[in-house]
Amino acid sequence: MPSAAISKKVIQAGVIGALALAAYLITMPRLITLEDAGLFQMVCHVGGIGHPPGYPLFTLLCQQLTLQDSVFNGNLISVMFAVGAVMVFFSVVVSLTGDRILASIAALAYAYSNTFWSQAIIIEVYSLASLMFMVTWFISIQYLKTAQIRYWYLLCLFVGLALSNHWPLMVLSSPALAVIMYPRWKNLWEELKQPVFWLLSILCLIAGLLPYLSLILTVNPEVAVYGGVDSIEKFMRYVMRSTYSDDHVVADSSHKIAYFFWLSKEAMYQLGLLGLPLIMTGLLHSIRTRDRFENVSVILLFLGSTFILLALLNFEFSPFYQAIFRPYPVIAYAAICLWFAHGVKLLATVLLNATNESLLSGKLLEHLSEHQIRSLVFLIAGVAAVFSVYSSNYQRADRSGSQLIDTYARTVLSTLPKDAVLFTYGDNQSGPIGYLNLVEELRPDVEVRDWANLVFSNRLSSPFMSLAAQQQAIEEFINTTKRPVFSIEARLSPSTNLGLYHRFNPLGGENYEFESDITDYLDRLLQLYIDDELTDGHEQYLLFNQLIAFSKQYVGFARSRPPSDMTEEVFLRLNLLQSTFPGKLVTLEELYKQYQSINVNAATQREVLVDLAAKAEEQIPTYASLQSLAVFYELVGRVHALSPESVELSIEYFHRSIDAWPVDENTSICPLMQIYLKGPNKKAYDALEQKFPDYSCE
Repeated sequence: MPSAAISKKVIQAGVIGALALAAYLITMPRLITLEDAGLFQMVCHVGGIGHPPGYPLFTLLCQQLTLQDSVFNGNLISVMFAVGAVMVFFSVVVSLTGDRILASIAALAYAYSNTFWSQAIIIEVYSLASLMFMVTWFISIQYLKTAQIRYWYLLCLFVGLALSNHWPLMVLSSPALAVIMYPRWKNLWEELKQPVFWLLSILCLIAGLLPYLSLILTVNPEVAVYGGVDSIEKFMRYVMRSTYSDDHVVADSSHKIAYFFWLSKEAMYQLGLLGLPLIMTGLLHSIRTRDRFENVSVILLFLGSTFILLALLNFEFSPFYQAIFRPYPVIAYAAICLWFAHGVKLLATVLLNATNESLLSGKLLEHLSEHQIRSLVFLIAGVAAVFSVYSSNYQRADRSGSQLIDTYARTVLSTLPKDAVLFTYGDNQSGPIGYLNLVEELRPDVEVRDWANLVFSNRLSSPFMSLAAQQQAIEEFINTTKRPVFSIEARLSPSTNLGLYHRFNPLGGENYEFESDITDYLDRLLQLYIDDELTDGHEQYLLFNQLIAFSKQYVGFARSRPPSDMTEEVFLRLNLLQSTFPGKLVTLEELYKQYQSINVNAATQREVLVDLAAKAEEQIPTYASLQSLAVFYELVGRVHALSPESVELSIEYFHRSIDAWPVDENTSICPLMQIYLKGPNKKAYDALEQKFPDYSCE
């Protein structure tokens, strides 16, 4: 390629990178967020090991590139990788098609696509995964064009590096590379006969995998999900992700089908509503006009980390796990951006051909050649198409004002007494709270521990010990320490419920207290829920569960205290909580327990429960967890079973509960069996018994 053409290509790639960078800097969160942001901020700032498979390449790079202890600097690392991925993708499309306008449309569409944009602006491994794949794709095309063996060895090196970052996504995407190079199989076949080819290929691949040594060389890490790696067994646990289960017991074929339609919609709307027809048009046009190996390669790229990955996983179909799955296809969506670009150029060509004569005769363009007019039309069409993608996804991508998670973690830490010990549980707690405590050194007097003995180096036992042994170690610590002990989850007994967390109360009973800063945070949660402002699945999950926790605090306080103890402020917040679905769910559960313990005005009380259940059902949010739905439907079933009972409604709601959470732990099974036995309905009883053969009502 002539040097002038190379210079134009480099300049154009730089402009595209700058446009992507500007969008990312504008929308990037300045404060801590969820997903794995807290964990990676800790690992990148204070050192350690991320969750399996460890992502050693990302960890090594971010630890070197992080200049200051701040969320901004951590997120900026992902931005850098994302900008690099967009620029290399531009070069990939130019190498495939020779069309820089087409490549610009594809690269900017990818930069502003929903999922890629969302991952580009937070500290995560997906933008680096995209960059590494784009580099291997570019190298594969260079080998295809030149058959120079140096590109093969370079490919082996970068495949190893890609595997050192996110091997599952790289493995799923690699068939696309094999197909694109297939026309050179004869050249490779000849090279395979040379021992030096094998030696150099293996050495280059091993060189790319060397970052995995950092898992072993990281001694006594301050942050590591499962602790340091001091044996081959622990090393393999990390790398092979054997500690994770992607096979959920509640997920049956209906969940898989639901995911298929959900993922299809996710893919098609990555570029906004206007993108869908252009993607489909571009796909058909590409199949008709492009090389068949290129087409098969791009189709495999799309399928790899979308539907092929979906077939390998068995996630429950719920909003929380949809949020977890959402970033997985980040590499695959490059394919639909390429098809989108083909669709835009085809549409521009059709319009140009339809108006060609009038354009050529127009005074405004009379000094331009036909080639220049065509280029101008393509450029205008490309700018319009890219702007439509940008404007469609901007509002959802913009997280520059995200404050909820930072406010949550700061409220927890700032309201604890001096020298407190705080037990967290799960990523949504350990990540942001651990980051503020360890990296920003907020409340260094507070010791943060993980109940499951994960993440932090101060674990009380190995996370691989039995649950009973871990529980015993925790109980021994809690009962012997002189420091005040708190847990965000309701795992301490006896304890004082403060809504946001629980305080161990060894000399007292179960009670409830209110703290002004915590109630201010609750007011914020209620406003977010009422205004339905949150769109991030992880934040919605946190909001839902925290409203459940606060509802238990306020409803429990109201139930355990005389009315004279209810201040106006507490009463108003209780009413606000009970206006939400989580609040109604907790209230329904408490009133049902109360109904069982008294027999006064039973018929009237039943009507109250039925009315409350009906109102709650009308308010079920789209992000309610399956387990909470199972609890709710069971309660409604039990309410309808009260005298005077509505048998058909009880059966209906018990089945809804079981359908939502079809596991032996679902306590709807026994009352449903009893209804069938009373019926009698032997056939239905046998079907239920066959579905849950190990269940016992005794």
